[in-house]
Amino acid sequence: MHTQPTRKNTENPRGGSMEIQPYNLLVMDAASQAVMLVEGNNGNVLAKTNYPAGFSPTDLAVSYDLTSAYIPMASDNYYGAIYTLNLKNFCLTKIPLELPHPAQFSLSSNCKAAYFVDPGGTLYTLELENFKLNPLGRPETNPSCVGLTADASHLYSAWEHDTGRTIAIFDHLGKLLYEHNITGIPTNICLTQDNKVIVPFTASAFTGEGLTIFSLDQPESSTLILTTLCRMCANSTRAYPCHVTIADDKRTAYVVNEDSVTITIVDLTTYGVMGFIPIGRSLSYLHLLPYNRFGIATRQMFGNLSLIDLV
Repeated sequence: MHTQPTRKNTENPRGGSMEIQPYNLLVMDAASQAVMLVEGNNGNVLAKTNYPAGFSPTDLAVSYDLTSAYIPMASDNYYGAIYTLNLKNFCLTKIPLELPHPAQFSLSSNCKAAYFVDPGGTLYTLELENFKLNPLGRPETNPSCVGLTADASHLYSAWEHDTGRTIAIFDHLGKLLYEHNITGIPTNICLTQDNKVIVPFTASAFTGEGLTIFSLDQPESSTLILTTLCRMCANSTRAYPCHVTIADDKRTAYVVNEDSVTITIVDLTTYGVMGFIPIGRSLSYLHLLPYNRFGIATRQMFGNLSLIDLV
């Protein structure tokens, strides 16, 4: 799912009551096998197109100029495909390559390349200008990639494997630039706009749950472990932090806790927990609406959406 504003508004809406500003949702509906553009405030379907039967979308990435979307899909026969969606005419087109199953997917910030990892742990790059597919390699320790994201120059990944859990950063040619072992079990990876990497992790036998945060400028010396909820503590429950969303102001992060049905609010200027939002139902992902007062949360198990007032 992707959200975008429908008009510009320069007012600051974070204080006091307010109406929800107009926005559109780009959503995948697995039940009807369709991708739809929906007017958020009233639910009207503005455009709709079906994707082929026998395919299941694994992700959805929108270009920085909001003109196209990239939809990786896995087929029933265990191979993959990537479709492009023209957001002006809502035409869906398959990239003319048969690909491995894209279990994890990311689009470079300049939209010149796509990256994905197959279920066996092999990392690939796909050049979107000439449709050239390049395998970048595979770790040797029975790896499972649990998070992938990219910017214009680097690729960031989180792995769970036989010998531990690792954060790995590559250049766009697949050269390993930095590797960092973490004690918790990573569930995802997030890149901020001010050169920081955030990795949510859930509990292992010896750790609590929370975030690993480090700066790309000095990754070894700047690593911070922020424990948001420790299952060893009395009267606590397992949280399973699974997704992180960064506000536009770059100062606030929202951490979705799937098991404890809460959202943790983190101050990125002090690296402290500001508070929790009790939701009452399990969530999987959080997408911020324009101006960041409201968010749309998806619930993967049941395929529904929730509107959340974050203030």
